[in-house]
Amino acid sequence: MTTPQDIELVYYDAKGRGQSTRLMLAVAGIPFKDTRLSDDDADALIATGTLPLGTLPVLKFDGRIVSCQSLNMLRIVAKLSGSLEMKSEDALVGEEILATAENFLTFVNLWYDGSEEEKVVYEREIIATGFVYYAKYIDSLLAQHHRQNGGCSSGPFLASTMSCVDIYVYAVIDVLQDMIAHAGKLPWEGLTELSALMEAVAAVPAVKSYP
Repeated sequence: MTTPQDIELVYYDAKGRGQSTRLMLAVAGIPFKDTRLSDDDADALIATGTLPLGTLPVLKFDGRIVSCQSLNMLRIVAKLSGSLEMKSEDALVGEEILATAENFLTFVNLWYDGSEEEKVVYEREIIATGFVYYAKYIDSLLAQHHRQNGGCSSGPFLASTMSCVDIYVYAVIDVLQDMIAHAGKLPWEGLTELSALMEAVAAVPAVKSYP
């Protein structure tokens, strides 16, 4: 895939569903315009009816919207990067991890749409059971994949090198932690593989320095 001359990601001035694409582009070293909208500006843009599904984020190539789905954006940028795509031998587990991690953003959506009282309840439920329910499954998938692949893929990433899967998992969990930060921290006990992945991605200079 040829890299477009102008790449733009349009999203709210928040991490949310836009952060994984931002981090992918930053890690890949691909220049792009990071357009961050206020709530009012986002509402005005949505009201124009020019967005395919009336939602954000959208990814633009040379002024044209090419995607309004965050997971598809992830795969598009992975192809552009030349280094962050999943390898065929990792795809079966990698796609399952991506689909599972998407559930964390469902928590975020519920929280943003809830009343102040509901937000307090959601935060408690996420810390008590919600996060661990999906995180344990991701952790088990990583552990199983590492065992099956031995020295070729022994962690901390899904494969021997970082891929779009690792960046996406990091991004959505980071969003979730920020959301519930004032209520507490996400529980990490027993999540050895997932913890290692999070720490490894966080240490990447392009991730560490990205706002």
